[in-house]
Amino acid sequence: MGRKYYLHPSAVFHEGKAFCQYCGRELPLDERGLPTLKTDWPCTVSAPLPFDEEVSVSVWNMQATVLLNKKAIDYDRLPKKQADKLERLAVESVEKTGGAINMSGIYPPTEGLCKYIEWLKRRGYL
Repeated sequence: MGRKYYLHPSAVFHEGKAFCQYCGRELPLDERGLPTLKTDWPCTVSAPLPFDEEVSVSVWNMQATVLLNKKAIDYDRLPKKQADKLERLAVESVEKTGGAINMSGIYPPTEGLCKYIEWLKRRGYL
């Protein structure tokens, strides 16, 4: 898997610079001048596990979908047992970062989900 990152919940601007509202560290700005809330250093309130940039979880319409390189994994193409475990790990990832299945957004995966993705790749499912 790729480089590890942490999420900062929000940013505030002061004198043209962006700072994390929780840990106070200066956040880098993207090409549009917006703060980058994803850094390679943890925030005081970020999830204790960093996440892999290749894997994320999208919650929409009360469903958690695992994204691999920003593309949704089609659970229907997996055997039921693997699809059920993938979905369970996706929901667990959302909940461990303070989210919920009724809160749409993109969430970081847990280490367990990243390891399961690697297992699925090694066995040719992905």
